[in-house]
Amino acid sequence: MNPLFAPIWLAGIVGPFALRDLARTRFLALAFAIITAIIVGTHGKDYYLAAAYPTAFALGAVTLERAVRNAAVRTVYLVLATAFAAIPLPTVVPSFAGPASGEHFTRYTRSRAVAQGVRPRAHPRQDVLALRDGL
Repeated sequence: MNPLFAPIWLAGIVGPFALRDLARTRFLALAFAIITAIIVGTHGKDYYLAAAYPTAFALGAVTLERAVRNAAVRTVYLVLATAFAAIPLPTVVPSFAGPASGEHFTRYTRSRAVAQGVRPRAHPRQDVLALRDGL
């Protein structure tokens, strides 16, 4: 997770208990905190919480919008957080690395498979056609 986005989801946990307007959503913040504690306590995978973050972000965005009245401060924070999140995109998402990255990945995985003595698998449809034709 982007550390600059942490204040948003942390505000999503604290906000419903701090603002009367959000009192009806306290159960969401409490559920997020409890599930997070359970997953961390049982050494669960970090992506298990992926479905819960949108709720925490939504509550946090509403909380920060009401707590930070200056629109310029909110805008600067959002631009900085988004720019910080965009830095690793070329290394994380292959489509941002250019058109040759897919070819490189295919060549790399096939060469590793051959080096390990594993025949690179064809498309499943080609396997079925080869079995049908007796190849």
